[in-house]
Amino acid sequence: MAIFMGVTVSLVLSLVGTLMSGHFTVISWAISFVVSLIISWVIGLIIPIRKICNIACEKAGTKPNTRKGNAIGSLISDLIYTPIITTSMVVIMLNNAAKHAPAGAVPSVGQVLPLSLIVSLVVGFVVIFIAQPLFIHMLMKDIQKTNH
Repeated sequence: MAIFMGVTVSLVLSLVGTLMSGHFTVISWAISFVVSLIISWVIGLIIPIRKICNIACEKAGTKPNTRKGNAIGSLISDLIYTPIITTSMVVIMLNNAAKHAPAGAVPSVGQVLPLSLIVSLVVGFVVIFIAQPLFIHMLMKDIQKTNH
């Protein structure tokens, strides 16, 4: 499931970020998507998101597969993945822009990151909140088919 979520979140966040830059090209989006995907997979390998979400749901007195549990899990995933991915993408984008723009024409990370991070956190939460239960449902169907 981490692979599906990584692809989905990276696809959407890279598209939003590239569109927000005002300089969308398929190549810039593709590079952003690939880098974002690699970052999300590394995070997924290092941080046990599902375990953290399950513990948080237990402390909140809910089960992970409920609407409240999904909201808690989505928020946790969003707060872990999105700032790392968004910050990385902003830094990469600004470094690339600085190579092609006149000195002083490229805004600083401090000027670009706050708005980008806010938009990405909102978009990321919505995407995770919607996609996660769909992927869980799909995986459960596959498991049931395999067992019968």
